[in-house]
Amino acid sequence: MKKFLFAIAVCALGFASCESGNSDNGGNQGGGEITPPVLTEGVVAEAYYGGADDNEEYGSYWINFYPEDQEVDDFGDLSDENGYILCISFQAPLSANPDYAALVSGEYAGSENGGNMTFAINNEDATYLTRMINGETVQAPITGGSINLKYSQGVYEINCDLKLANDESYEYAYVGKIIFHNRTEEGMYTTLTEDRAVTGLSQGYVELMGESLFEGAKSDIAVIVLGDDNFDIVSLLGKGNGVTLYLNIPVGATEIPDGKYEMALSGNEIPAYTLVPGMLSGIYLFGCWYFQGQDEAALCNGTVDITHADNIYNISFELKDGYNHTVKGSYSGELYE
Repeated sequence: MKKFLFAIAVCALGFASCESGNSDNGGNQGGGEITPPVLTEGVVAEAYYGGADDNEEYGSYWINFYPEDQEVDDFGDLSDENGYILCISFQAPLSANPDYAALVSGEYAGSENGGNMTFAINNEDATYLTRMINGETVQAPITGGSINLKYSQGVYEINCDLKLANDESYEYAYVGKIIFHNRTEEGMYTTLTEDRAVTGLSQGYVELMGESLFEGAKSDIAVIVLGDDNFDIVSLLGKGNGVTLYLNIPVGATEIPDGKYEMALSGNEIPAYTLVPGMLSGIYLFGCWYFQGQDEAALCNGTVDITHADNIYNISFELKDGYNHTVKGSYSGELYE
């Protein structure tokens, strides 16, 4: 299951801000010594924060729960009768920093009209359960119920007592870390709280995209994706480390030229031998990004050095997110097209 859509948006794109920020989460609750709860294993909790709702009083949060080893076919249908997707859309107090959003503890009631400390019901696009029934994938809205949520020391304990169509009861429990990815129109678009040394990169992919989409650019654009053995460089999924590098290369180039590439932070001409900063345009992630498990970071400063002989490339990078967390690593090997 894709946790995000990664593609070039055919629209006017602006560069992401790289102003220094404060990475204090501000959401951790509780204190003192506690007995750690038993964490749920084998389940992915894919979460996003959408910022202020229409009334600008509450924030929109949503979580997709599904098995870690879940497989779907080319049409998005489940391939296993034990598979499921439980998607829950919450409304709760706004998070002070959209990059480190957190749901507050409390009882959440089902509501068709929204409101503080609620989750959506009778809305198949917002809160739903997808299961395989009689060999077919069936998606149905949640019609009622309640959710008890506790958040302490970075761990969520979520207990759902839900109602489905025909008054069917459905209970679901999850205990574990949940990182909300920023999908608002502000922030640095990073979940990192410390520097990352990216090791074990073992595979690479390259695509020459041709003419830049940026008006006035004096360069073409190319994409390199690097990953370790636990990262899928095509789907951009996995527990491992992955990096996407968007390079501005000379017009008409038929391969990635050797050289030092620096982040293009401003200006309209966008010369060759520069990098496209990580940014968000609608639902699209674009530019230089780092991924590892639930973590992601838009990279908006730094350099990439490239040399090659035949199709063996030596790539080293030292990049930073908007809070100056460094993402540093290297790769040596082929780049597959």
